[in-house]
Amino acid sequence: MIRDITALQELDRKKDEFLSVASHELRTPLTTIKGYTQLLTQGVEDLPAEDRATYLNAVLSEIDRMMGLITELLDVSRIETNRLQIEPQPIRWLEFLKRRATAFRVQNPARKINFEANLEETMLVVDPDRMRQVIDNLLSNAIKYSPDSTEILIRAAIHDGCMLTTVIDEGIGIPSDEIPRLFERFHRARNVSSRYYGGLGLGLYIAKAIVEAHSGTIWVQSVEGKGATFTIRLPMP
Repeated sequence: MIRDITALQELDRKKDEFLSVASHELRTPLTTIKGYTQLLTQGVEDLPAEDRATYLNAVLSEIDRMMGLITELLDVSRIETNRLQIEPQPIRWLEFLKRRATAFRVQNPARKINFEANLEETMLVVDPDRMRQVIDNLLSNAIKYSPDSTEILIRAAIHDGCMLTTVIDEGIGIPSDEIPRLFERFHRARNVSSRYYGGLGLGLYIAKAIVEAHSGTIWVQSVEGKGATFTIRLPMP
């Protein structure tokens, strides 16, 4: 009974923290959008074209950020009500991973993001949009939690008839006692400040649900201060 009460209290604490973070994360882009919109509507004819373009790009960037946050919240609702939709189709998995690595290199030109696979092209039957969501979350986390000078590696290999995809970084790592709860909703590792790193902390929870909907598994190996390795195992056709 005491254990159940303690667990409920911990869940309530995480919910309160989540609501605080969510309101902050949604308010921040709205504040930015409002500020730039006011600048654009006040004496816009006097603004140089370059400044107008800068302000508009900032607004669009914040709108994209808000859409991403709202998508995460909607996905959590779908997961909790068993309405997460998966539309699998055959895709070239190595080509898919190379494209994600290239996209992140373009977005983060100062970062070393590499892809490695010592095997021939392999077809997997997955939902490409949902798996893009998973890979992008892992790459975004790797970038967020590791120094600019370090490498991020995506690696693909076949083991026991399954495709293993790993995302390896050299970042802050994860405390060992946090690893079992890392994929829980509302959970944040204690060495991660929500105010400093941003985000709702739901990405790994959603990623796990997507991978499991593909009859796969996802796990992490990490030593605090020495980076993290996230591995996805997916069945091959």
